[in-house]
Amino acid sequence: MDKREEKGKSKRAIAGVALTAIIVASVMAAMTGSAAEAPAQGGTKYNVITPGSSQKVLLGQDLEFVGFATTPTVYRYESGDQANTYEATVDGGRYFLYNVNWPTTGAYYVNVVSENPIVCEAPLSYEDPDMPLRLKVMDNEVTSLFVGTPLHVDVGGIDLFDADRVDLEIIGPDGQISEKNGVSFRNITVSTLKTFTALDTTGFKVGHYTFQVKTKPDYACGLNDQSVKKVLNIIKSELTITAATTEVPELEIVSLTVTGVAGNNITMEIETSSPNAYFPRGIDDNPRTETTRKFFSIIDDDGTMNYAVEFNDTGYYRIRVSETADLATYDTVEISVTDREVIFDLPATITIGNRFTIKGTANTGDTVTVAVEDEVVQKLDQIVIEEDGEFREEIDTSALDAPSAFKIPGIVTLKAYIDRPRCCSYPEMVPLSENDDGSTEVFMVRGWLTGSLSADTVDPNDDFTITGTAAGSQQVDMLIVAPKGFSGSNIETDRNEMYYTSTGVGTSDNSFYKKISVCDDVDNGRYLVMVLSPGSDGVWGMYGYPRLYNPNDIRDPDTALGEYTLETRTQTEMLEILADMIALSDDLIWVDYVTVGEQETLTLDPIADVVTGDSLVVAGDSSMKDGSVIWLTVKGRYYEIVPQAAFVSDNTFNATFDTTGAPPGVYTVQVIDGSGNIATTKVLIYTEGAVPTSFDTGTGSYPSIMGTHNGTITIQRRQWW
Repeated sequence: MDKREEKGKSKRAIAGVALTAIIVASVMAAMTGSAAEAPAQGGTKYNVITPGSSQKVLLGQDLEFVGFATTPTVYRYESGDQANTYEATVDGGRYFLYNVNWPTTGAYYVNVVSENPIVCEAPLSYEDPDMPLRLKVMDNEVTSLFVGTPLHVDVGGIDLFDADRVDLEIIGPDGQISEKNGVSFRNITVSTLKTFTALDTTGFKVGHYTFQVKTKPDYACGLNDQSVKKVLNIIKSELTITAATTEVPELEIVSLTVTGVAGNNITMEIETSSPNAYFPRGIDDNPRTETTRKFFSIIDDDGTMNYAVEFNDTGYYRIRVSETADLATYDTVEISVTDREVIFDLPATITIGNRFTIKGTANTGDTVTVAVEDEVVQKLDQIVIEEDGEFREEIDTSALDAPSAFKIPGIVTLKAYIDRPRCCSYPEMVPLSENDDGSTEVFMVRGWLTGSLSADTVDPNDDFTITGTAAGSQQVDMLIVAPKGFSGSNIETDRNEMYYTSTGVGTSDNSFYKKISVCDDVDNGRYLVMVLSPGSDGVWGMYGYPRLYNPNDIRDPDTALGEYTLETRTQTEMLEILADMIALSDDLIWVDYVTVGEQETLTLDPIADVVTGDSLVVAGDSSMKDGSVIWLTVKGRYYEIVPQAAFVSDNTFNATFDTTGAPPGVYTVQVIDGSGNIATTKVLIYTEGAVPTSFDTGTGSYPSIMGTHNGTITIQRRQWW
C-alpha cells in the first residue's frame, strides 16, 4: 500500500522534552466533557472518526471524519516535535483519508489546538492489523485429525473491530465449504468468528484442507487483508495402537499411543492376561488407582490417548485395543522383552595403586551398582546411567575405601546390578543368590619402576634429567648421595647433605620427569642416584610410614628413614639402609650413578700370593692431590688385618701389612679415597709349603647394583638403630 503525500513541516514544540511526558494525560483532560463518546466502530465501508475519546485506526483502513467543524488534519509527534501532518480529502462535503499507511504505530491527533499540553479534537491509536489463525483440538494445535473430531478455529488476538465482516474460507477436496450444520462461514462478523468453539467435521471428506480468514473491505472499513493459510489433513477414522519401541529390556516402561474417534469407549488389555505384563497405575492415561492388566477408557477430544505398559520377565507380549461396543474393531502391537544387560568396557590388566575408570553401557535403568568380588563400596554404588546408556566412575585402587580385591594381585570379578537399591552401609556384600545383569574380569598386577639418566657425566653448573615410569604410584621420591656419602655435597646446593625431592607420576602413561641442576662448587666424583616408589599402598616400608624422608628433620619418627642414623653413611651404607627399609614391603627402588666433573681415578696394582708371616705390600694409583689420604683394609672371611692409611705422592700410594698370625685364605683388599672412590682386589695368604690356589684377583669396581630392585639388593644388611 502506497503512502499518501505528507503535508506540512515540523516545528519546535513549545515545551520540548517535557511535552512527551504529559501527552496521554493532556489528551484525556482536554477532551473531558467536550464531546460525546465515539460510536461503535467497524462493519461499514469507512472507519468513522468523531470528536471525543481515543479511537483505533488500522493500517490499510479508509477513514471518514464526521462532526468536525473544519477540515480534519492528523498530526504525529516525535520526541516532542511535530513530525508529520495528514490533511483529509474533501469529497461532496465529507472528509476522508484513504488507505492509511502512516510511518509508525502509536499516538496520532486530529486538529491539534494546543501543544503544551496537547489539546486536540480526537486522539487516535494507530496499529498494524493482526489476524492470527490456529486450528486446535482442545488446547493442542493440530495439522491432522480423524473425521468426526471437533475442530476449534482459534482467532484469539485478532484486532479487527467486532462489527467488521470476514469470510472463513475453507477449501477441501471438493472445493470451498461455505456452511456446516446451518453455520455459515461467509460474511460473518469478527465477533461471531471469535465465538466459534468447535467445528463438527463429521461428514467431511478425507483429504487435504486449507483454512484462511479474509476481510470484506466494504464491511471492514476498507481493509483488504487476510490471515496466514493453515493446512489440515482429515484422515479416515480408525483405531490404532503403536509402541515407542517394540524391543525392550525387562522392567522398562514402554509408552503406548492409541488414536481413534474422540469420545469413543475403548478397552485396553494384555492378551492371554500374562502375569508378567501390566499397566502401572498413575502413568499417562493409565488408571489412577490400580495397576491392572485390563481397563476401559474414553478417547479424548484430540483423538489421542497415551498409556504405559511394563514387563517383569522376558518373552513376547501382545497389547490389544478394541472398541468396547464393537470388539471386532481392534488393533494390536507386539513387544519383545529381553534380559537387562550391562556390558563393561575395561582394560584387561589394572596396575595396583593406579586410578582407572569403571565404565560400560546398560540397555535400561537409571543407575548401575558395581560389586568387586561381591563387595560394594560407596564410590561404586548407584552410578548414574546417562541418556545414551553409558556409565562411568573413576576409582583409585590405592584409596582406603577402594574395594579390597583391587589391592591384591590376581584375577578379580566385577558384577553389575541395574537399579539396585542403595546400600545401607559400606562396604556391603552382595548375596550369591542375587542375579547380576553383567560381569567381567580384570587382572590386577603389581606396579613397576623404571628409570634413566639423560647423561652419565655432567659438569658443575650444568643439568641432567631423571625420567622413567612408576606404574601403581602417584609420586616418586629421589635421593642423590655424594661421593663422600650422606654428608657430602648436595648436588644442587652448597649444603653438605643428601639431596632429596619428590615428583608426581602422570595418570595417563605413569611417567615421571625431574631436571637436576648441578651446583657450580660441588665435589667432583660419582654420585649415587636413587628413585623410590612407595608401591601400590602409597606408604613406605613394612610399617606403612606416610613419608620416606624429612630433610628438615632427618630423625623425624613419622618417616621411614627417621629410624636410621644417616649422617655418617657412605654410598654403600645408604644402599644397605634402603634395602633394609624396603624389605617385606611393596616399595621399589631404581639405582644409577652420574659423574660430576672430571672423573677421579683410584686403581690397585696386582698383588702376588703371600706366605703367612711375610709382608703384604699394597700399591696403586690415584688422581687425588699429593697428601690426600687413602684408607686401606685387608679382610678375610673370619680375620681382618689392622687397617692402614696411606698418603698420595706423585699420584701413587702404598702401604705394607704384616701377615703374621693371619690364617690362610682369600683376603679382600679395599682402598677408599676422600671422594668416596673405591677399588678392590683379592690376595691369597697361604702356609709355606702348601700349593696356592689360582684365582682372578680382579681390578676392583663399583658395586654392581644399578637397576631396579625390590628388597633384593645383594648387600649385607645391618642394624642401624
